[in-house]
Amino acid sequence: RNIKTDGPNPGTCSANVNSTYLIYGQTTPSVVAWTNGIHGFAGNVLSADGSVQQVNQNGLKELMKRADDNGSAHVVIP
Repeated sequence: RNIKTDGPNPGTCSANVNSTYLIYGQTTPSVVAWTNGIHGFAGNVLSADGSVQQVNQNGLKELMKRADDNGSAHVVIP
C-alpha cells in the first residue's frame, strides 16, 4: 500500500494474475519507491515463492530488477 509504481498493468502478468501494477526493471528507469505512509521509507515484499523480505529503498529497487517479467515486474497492492 505504500509503494509507488509505474502505473496499472493493462494486461495479465505471466503468472495469470489480474489487477497488477507495473514496475519497470533493468531496461527502463522506474519510479519504484516506498512512500512514507506506513513503515517510513521501507516495507515488506511477499514474493510468489512465499518468501517475505523487509527492504529499504535500495533493497526494493534491487528486488524489482531481479523480478523480471519481460522487462518489468508485476506487483499486487492490497
